Amino acid sequence: MTTTLDTIESRLHQDIGDYIEVIVTTNINADTLIVSTHLANYDNGRDDRFNGWYVYITDKANIGVERLIADYDTSSTQITVQGANLADDTTNAATIRVYRHSRLETVRAVNNASRYIYPSLFKEVDDMSLITGNILPPFNWSTTALLDHYTEPTGTLLKVTSGGTVRNGPTSAKVTGSGANDDLVLDSDDYPRLLDIMGKSVNLYCWVDPEVANDAYIEIYTLADDGTTAQTLTSTTTNAAAVFTLLKLEDQAISDDLHKIEIRLRTTTTTKYIHFEPPRLICNDLGIHEYLLPTDLQTGTVRQVYVQTRGYSDDICDDLHPRNWDKVFDWKIINDGTDRYLRLESSYPNNHRIRLIGDSPLETFTALTTNATETISLTDGRYIDLLIARSKYELFKILRGSPASEDVSRYKDALAETWAEYMGLLSRHKMTRKTGTLKLQVY
Repeated sequence: MTTTLDTIESRLHQDIGDYIEVIVTTNINADTLIVSTHLANYDNGRDDRFNGWYVYITDKANIGVERLIADYDTSSTQITVQGANLADDTTNAATIRVYRHSRLETVRAVNNASRYIYPSLFKEVDDMSLITGNILPPFNWSTTALLDHYTEPTGTLLKVTSGGTVRNGPTSAKVTGSGANDDLVLDSDDYPRLLDIMGKSVNLYCWVDPEVANDAYIEIYTLADDGTTAQTLTSTTTNAAAVFTLLKLEDQAISDDLHKIEIRLRTTTTTKYIHFEPPRLICNDLGIHEYLLPTDLQTGTVRQVYVQTRGYSDDICDDLHPRNWDKVFDWKIINDGTDRYLRLESSYPNNHRIRLIGDSPLETFTALTTNATETISLTDGRYIDLLIARSKYELFKILRGSPASEDVSRYKDALAETWAEYMGLLSRHKMTRKTGTLKLQVY
């Protein structure tokens, strides 16, 4: 159900008649020259035919490199590119694409289209990462190596979504230690709501999958207002290698009058990794009604909310495939100026999954020139046709505004034509959103 960036940008260039793809006939050396006799099929027998165009290298040693063409010689079918020397390709024959318009601008146009086209096109969201009574935020990833609120001070952090390394996720955090007792940390300085557990009894749980047996543990650290009195509470659960184990730190009395609280997901051995599922911290004395929304729904729309009713695990939120849900009617979304939260007006038992159904804007591509394998959550077909139509319009907007444009009126005509094409497709190809829930006031 995804389509790659390479597919989208290739089709866009083909649609506007700006696509030449050939294989080099002399392997690229450590210089600024690219030779392909196949270019003779497109150069009209003219020197300088591709001057001012762009060459993009799709594979081998220079994969993802885009350069402006400084000179083209038809007799040798040789391109001279601007900039530093290319990497030596030795015996590899690379594939190149020659464009009039920069691929970088094309990808920017696709990103703009992905943002502006919502909610006519969207990514469907069915998320079960929130748990009733859990004080901690879910794993919200800013990038594949950076979490919101959680930090990895010295080691390596990586987002994981593949089966076998994710239990009930929807993602796990792969932490590779740098030094003994490295950790993934949630600090009350960054997430002040943690301080609500002062003077109370709590239970901390986390599913872990360690590379080395008994390498994972979880910890609660507190620092008093005097700045010196500390408390460290550490789990002792055994955990086998290469399988998921639920670490437990139960019935822990948290000190009062605290300056700082940290939740630490720890690894014992340097250079060894552990997959941590999102942890949960439960305090029976706190009535938790507000939950930080997952990443997709921070910018998207929640349409329906459900709470798990039954299950087979000791804590039913640990069921792998929850089947029994009740629809929630008295919920709302609140915004604290930085983050958006789901608020459940009614009280629910702790350790039940919360299921959020809705939609969010499509993904944007982060590696503008180097990662053609990045994907967007649309199947190639009529939805991609609509996205490409909007992307062409956004591309011509970019080109029209460029100071180097030699024919602004031509781009204005192209804008009108591509907008008409987009509007014609929009009425037939836009997506249908899930129905919303009638939200009832609690009295």
